[in-house]
Amino acid sequence: MNAFAGWEMDNPTFVAGGGGNNWLGGVEVQFDIFQGGAKRAELSRERALQERVTAMKQVAGDGVRLEVRRAYYDLDSARQEIEVARAAIAQARTVCASTRTDTTAG
Repeated sequence: MNAFAGWEMDNPTFVAGGGGNNWLGGVEVQFDIFQGGAKRAELSRERALQERVTAMKQVAGDGVRLEVRRAYYDLDSARQEIEVARAAIAQARTVCASTRTDTTAG
């Protein structure tokens, strides 16, 4: 939308006579009547792009959650392996002590 205005004042001259004031004002409005579906196609493209970005964010978030879960389960597995190893060491020490006692006694 555009607006415009103008004003002109004619100075009196010896030949032409008295002069006068002139003014002009108006508003211009432009409407796109037909663009061959260009706006609709552009809106559709923008929506598709927005959906793609949303999907990419979802995939990235899912990837991060998956990595965190894997790290948690790896940590839990390592803790369990440590517990099993400690139990095996305790049992080995018991067997070793028992063997020493049997060797010393007999």
